Amino acid sequence: MSHETGRETARGPVLQITKLHRPVLRDGTVRRARLTRTLVAARPSLTLVVAPPGFGKTSLLADWADIDPRPFAWVAIDRQDNDPTVLWTYIGAALGLATEGEEAADRLGALAREPDPATAIFAQLKTPAAGVVLVLDDYHLIEADECHETVMRMVELAPPGMELAISSRTDPPLPIARLRATERLAEFRAPDLQFTPEETAVLVNTSLDLGLGADSVSTLHERTDGWPAGLYLAYLSMRAIDALVTSTDEALRRRIAAARSFRFISAGSLIGSRPAVGRRRSSRARSRAGSRYSRPHSAPPSA
Repeated sequence: MSHETGRETARGPVLQITKLHRPVLRDGTVRRARLTRTLVAARPSLTLVVAPPGFGKTSLLADWADIDPRPFAWVAIDRQDNDPTVLWTYIGAALGLATEGEEAADRLGALAREPDPATAIFAQLKTPAAGVVLVLDDYHLIEADECHETVMRMVELAPPGMELAISSRTDPPLPIARLRATERLAEFRAPDLQFTPEETAVLVNTSLDLGLGADSVSTLHERTDGWPAGLYLAYLSMRAIDALVTSTDEALRRRIAAARSFRFISAGSLIGSRPAVGRRRSSRARSRAGSRYSRPHSAPPSA
């Protein structure tokens, strides 16, 4: 398979191989143990991670994949995947790569042209004894009803030990209520993904090394409601202020330094751009050098 995309060959769509690589956690990422422990233990048919931008959905899934003993098949969704043949070529290739390797990736990906690709792929998929997790990241970019129908068929036909995980900014048009009623669904939403006060302290004082006092951390957490992107924006504002404090204008330096507390800087103004949510309710690399499936040097997770 080529690294190109957007055209067809006799064997099917040409894949962008980087879409099959799960992101690498950046240094300083706040590990979400309270969530990943649940993800490892739950083992439902479908896991939904649904929240607006900036809540660390992709980071959470990559954190989960980093500690779960099961192999993870990963597809980073984009708008070209609204063609069912393209989508299922990626799904087949991802499952083959995660379970057996490149030959299986080619073989399973080629089954996307079958009338019922889910049945065709599962008939040949060799699920490891430990199970396998298939991640469809940024699923909100899928709009085609035919794609949604085939994904739901995948949930219904999935062999024992296979779990589907979807991250999305909105609920996918799947029978969520039915899956919830039959206890086949695990859900993580914005209130679950908001940082706890302890996670906020780790981010600002360990990952970002701001050295804030407990009162300032508490104020920042309250004003952002633990919104991860808001906390990072506050950090960028702090850096901008630090740069101004180095000014040679002594009067300006004194005035900015006096206002440096997070009680008075831009953290409060961030609330206007924060997605509206309720308050808190509570790698195994399979590539090798020179491989067409080789992992990129860095693919930091998006929020």
